[in-house]
Amino acid sequence: MDSRQARHMDEAISPSHYQFTGWVTLEDGTRVRASIETKEYIKAVCQTLDGDEAWAVSNIIKYISRYRTKHRDNVKRDINKAIEYCDFLKEIIEEKETE
Repeated sequence: MDSRQARHMDEAISPSHYQFTGWVTLEDGTRVRASIETKEYIKAVCQTLDGDEAWAVSNIIKYISRYRTKHRDNVKRDINKAIEYCDFLKEIIEEKETE
């Protein structure tokens, strides 16, 4: 596999539109540079959620995370998808409240 193929494979497994680097403030006030991939954040947020609720929240995070990077020519596309999943989440919560 040449370097071009390796880069393509890396992009397929960990797309750049799902990777974020920024500054984080620790509890002691120290600021450090940190990186996180969307799938790791989704795992952390959704680990205590059940089935449909986890599914909806994970899709909300996915679409909001990438809205400015994956479809640069149509940022509203991912925003609208996130809204759609927010509506699903609202329905899921409302169903749980009536049980």
